[in-house]
Amino acid sequence: ELHGGVRYEYNRQKIGAAIPHGSAGNYTGINKPVLIDHAAGLWLPSVNFSLKPTEKWVLRVAYGKTVNRAEFREVSPFKELDFENNTELIGNTDLVSATIKNYDLRLEFYPNIDKGDAISAGIFYKNISNPIERVNTSSRIESVIPSISYSNATSAVIRGIEVEVRKTFDFIPGALFRNLSFAGNASWIESKAEFLDVYPTDPVIRERPLQGQAPLLLNAGLYYDNAGWGSKIAFIYNYIGENIYAVGLGYKSNWIVGPEYRGSLIELPRQSLDFSYTQRIGKDLQMKFTVQNILDAKLEMVEDFNFTNKYEILSEPYTTETGETTQSGDNIASSYRPGRYFSLSLSYSF
Repeated sequence: ELHGGVRYEYNRQKIGAAIPHGSAGNYTGINKPVLIDHAAGLWLPSVNFSLKPTEKWVLRVAYGKTVNRAEFREVSPFKELDFENNTELIGNTDLVSATIKNYDLRLEFYPNIDKGDAISAGIFYKNISNPIERVNTSSRIESVIPSISYSNATSAVIRGIEVEVRKTFDFIPGALFRNLSFAGNASWIESKAEFLDVYPTDPVIRERPLQGQAPLLLNAGLYYDNAGWGSKIAFIYNYIGENIYAVGLGYKSNWIVGPEYRGSLIELPRQSLDFSYTQRIGKDLQMKFTVQNILDAKLEMVEDFNFTNKYEILSEPYTTETGETTQSGDNIASSYRPGRYFSLSLSYSF
């Protein structure tokens, strides 16, 4: 089967604002108008091809062009305080939308179609123009709290492998296993962003992983569904690998030794486990109980002190040949436990 099409989208983003005129500590008392008028028309083609040699096997090939538009908050020239992450967010009026070319190849196997069992594996490739990234604009000298803004890299590529499995356990004797099933997927991803000629001065590093893209993603769920009892139980596990929360600009400075701006903020790997229990009570009443983040694992962020774009454990203090006491590695910028969330609800349908 072959399906294809093309869509034309026209989008116009207009923002009218005013910002203080003058530098910090030297405000002139006059507001400077900022007018943003971004208009763009895009042709977005897509094509999907599927080959089905047997009832149990399917080969899929797909291509599609998509767009990631800048949000108003990312473009608007105002500041706001993110209390949860203790950062100051600042918009960038020069931000433009990103376009993505998506290529996918996937092989699917359905050993038991009636039961919904499936195994699939695929590879994907994305070519992104002007990817929008969260940027750490904090100065090593002036910033009191981290300052976060947004910027466009020149380009980025993402390539990866994804495996997905759905399996029922009715092949195991017993009433429990007859209603039990598993679903999970894993993705191994490599990303590379380039930002040549984007920033006003030469960055320390011109290639690095794309902001926000983790190299490993895991999702797994164990489900119990007893239609006769009206009971549904689920345990869902998620894992996200280390990724860059905000890119460090790494400007070279002419008046101090080393970069003027701070390094990237890197999110360390995080995992979560959720539980839900749904019970039908009578004909029209339903009760649902959920527990989110059972593990209550720490959410930690580090500052990439030496601009390697990866976390390196902070060493014990040591003395150099010149007699100075120093350390190597990255500092923990923030660490906290978000806590567990409990919810109980009743719903009545009529």
